[in-house]
Amino acid sequence: MQRGLWGWDGANYEWVKALVDAAGHLQVDVLSGVGVASQCYGWDTVDWQRLRVEGAANPNLRVAIYDGANRTHIRQLTATSLADALYALNVSACLRVSDTAGATWKEVVGVASIADGIGMGSGVPVGLWGYNGAMWDRLRTYGTGVLTVAKGAIAPTRIRMTATGRVGVAGAKKLFWVACSPDAVNAEWELTDADAGGSAVVYDHFDQDRSSEQLDFDPPMEFATGIWVEKFDHMKSLVFCYI
Repeated sequence: MQRGLWGWDGANYEWVKALVDAAGHLQVDVLSGVGVASQCYGWDTVDWQRLRVEGAANPNLRVAIYDGANRTHIRQLTATSLADALYALNVSACLRVSDTAGATWKEVVGVASIADGIGMGSGVPVGLWGYNGAMWDRLRTYGTGVLTVAKGAIAPTRIRMTATGRVGVAGAKKLFWVACSPDAVNAEWELTDADAGGSAVVYDHFDQDRSSEQLDFDPPMEFATGIWVEKFDHMKSLVFCYI
C-alpha cells in the first residue's frame, strides 16, 4: 500500500499530492495573486508610517535628521575637499567664549579687530595675549616672530645704607636688587624681615675678595614687616632697590 500527503485543489476540484524535497521536507510555495508584499514601517508615537526609499532605481532607505520641523540639510562635498565627493553633514560653527560671569557668550573676532585693552566681557581676538591684572594685552615679538620677554618697568625706591638698621620706612616691600661694595676682604652682611634688630636672618652674603657686585632677585624677594640690615661687617655700602 502506498501512502502520501494530499491537498485539495479548489480550482480543479480534486486531490493532489503535496510535494517534498529529496530529504522528505514539505515544500510550500506562495503563488502570485496572494497578498504577501511586506512594508518597512516607523512609529510616529501615534501611528505606523511607511518608510521611504530614494527611488525605484536606487531603493536605498531615506534617512533625515529633524529637530521638530527643521531638517538637517545634507550637501555634497566638492572635489577640492574630497576627491570622491562623498555626502556629509554640512555644519557651520564659530568659536565663542564666555565672560567671567558665564552669562554672555562672545564670538572670537578676526585679526582685523585686534587691539590692546580688551575687557573681560568683550569679544576675544585670535592671538597670543597676556593678562596685565586688569586687561588682556597682545604679547610682543621680535621681527622674526620670537616672543620677547622683559622685566616690566617699575617706579622703585633706592636707598644706600652704610650701617645696620632699617632700610627706608617699615612695612611690606618687594626687593628687586641689592648692590654691595665691600671695603675689605671677608665682608659680610645680613638681612631680616623686621623693624628692629635681633630677628631671624632671611638673607646673608659673604665676600672674600672685596668685589663689588649687584644681586638681582627674580622674582622679587618679599618682606612683610620691613627690610632690616642685621649685620654690616667690612662693608662700604649697600644700595637697595625695592617697591
